[in-house]
Amino acid sequence: MKLKNIFIATVATIAPLLTIFPTLTPPATAQEEVSIRNGECYSRVIGEEQGSQINMRSGPGTDFEIRGYVLVGQIVNNLTGPASRIVRQDNQGNTWRQVEYLPSRTRGWIRADFLRQTSCGS
Repeated sequence: MKLKNIFIATVATIAPLLTIFPTLTPPATAQEEVSIRNGECYSRVIGEEQGSQINMRSGPGTDFEIRGYVLVGQIVNNLTGPASRIVRQDNQGNTWRQVEYLPSRTRGWIRADFLRQTSCGS
């Protein structure tokens, strides 16, 4: 009975703390299904280690705040502007792309060398 009460007290103490931490998005698998719509292009987030975090920023450069992150291996939608994909360069000459992480609809900027285009709709 004592052990049961200790367990319940521990769970009651820890459970509210779990809501403080952001929900992690599971890494994508090679077979991840993406519904390709007309005119959309998708990129896989690339990096040295599968599952490592790549920052998504509020603007094209490291001077902008971090909005969140995506994991190496996940798929993002390359956003488009009036004429083409939204691409900008920062002060150091790095190219950035505006993207949307599909499951959460989070939008932000990722440096282009962390993205590899996988597919485009016609």
